[in-house]
Formats: sequence, C-alpha cells, structure tokens
Amino acid sequence: SGLLQTAARNGDVVKTLPCKGKGLIRVVGQAMGCSGDPSLLSTFVEAEVRATHLGRSLMAMTACWTPAMEFVSGTGTLTAANGDHLFVHGSFEEYGTTHPFYPDGTWDFGPLPFVGGTGRFENAEGTIRSWGTMNEAMEGTMMFVGQISSVGSSK
Repeated sequence: SGLLQTAARNGDVVKTLPCKGKGLIRVVGQAMGCSGDPSLLSTFVEAEVRATHLGRSLMAMTACWTPAMEFVSGTGTLTAANGDHLFVHGSFEEYGTTHPFYPDGTWDFGPLPFVGGTGRFENAEGTIRSWGTMNEAMEGTMMFVGQISSVGSSK
C-alpha cells in the first residue's frame, strides 16, 4: 500500500505517505552568528517548489555552518498554497543531518525531519532528503523525497 508506520510521540502508530518535490533555490543572504554562536555562519535560503501535499509552495530556511563550512543545523518553513506552514529542522548533533557541497556544483542535505506546522500540518512528522545544484550566482535546483504523516494520523 506504500504506507509506512512510525511510533508517534504519544505511542500511537502514525501512517506516513510518500512526499516529493522540486524547484528553484537561491541563497538570499549570509551573516555571522547563528543560534547564539557568533563564530557560526548563517545562510538564508529561499526556494519556490512544487510538492506533493503542499502544491506550489515557498520555502525559507536558515542554516548554520562552522567557518570550515561544516553543517551544524538548519531550520525552515514550507508555506503551502493555502497558507498552511510545515516546519523542518535538522542538525548534525540530533539527527546526523549533513549538507555537503561537491566540486561539480551539486549538494545533498538530510535527513531533514518535519517538526509540526500549522493547519493540516499541525502535528506533522516525517523526514526528507534533498539534493540539487548551486552555481556561482548562488542559485540552483532542488529536489526532495521522503515521508510525511498523513493528515490526522497523529492526533
């Protein structure tokens, strides 16, 4: 049936559905300081994506990096066509999340867990892995695949 099941925070079983998406991504800013640590670099990214369960949506994300460009953490919001928000948060320490960049201009990012949201994503759970390209102008492509809890399955 394609449904996976995971244990919810309250011990009930959560049904998950496949999710995937693709779009265009761009780095819109960088600054020193991230998560209260002045030595970390913050990168602000926006993307326009088409995704299952979200439709045409916008993503805004902040990622924290060491000065050697080792990924520390990332937090973001996907805003669905109807305005509902889906939150993501990944960190190397908590989830083993990595975000390497490769010499050929490609990158990958994950695992990136869903951590709730608003509206139909209020108790969303699941994980995605994304990958894509990035050029010198700090613009590129993004694709992602993963699993997301079905609406109402974790109430």
